[in-house]
Amino acid sequence: MDKPAKIDWYRTPLDKDVLRKLTQKSDLHGWCQAGSFLLVYLLLGGTAWYFFRIQAWLPMVVACYVFSVFVHFMSMAAAVH
Repeated sequence: MDKPAKIDWYRTPLDKDVLRKLTQKSDLHGWCQAGSFLLVYLLLGGTAWYFFRIQAWLPMVVACYVFSVFVHFMSMAAAVH
């Protein structure tokens, strides 16, 4: 059997204190990231619902399209990552 190839990873020289500061957890940053996603989600969904209620079909279709593109390409998994 052949040996698996060894990958020669590049390691950026970084001080441990700097790395610790960069990877520090923050609930505020998490809420801002996930909250901004949920805000856009609710605004787009609400806009589509509003246009549906007033029977403005063309704006509703556009709002639904933008909503579906947002949900599929910028899913919640990306927001909480």
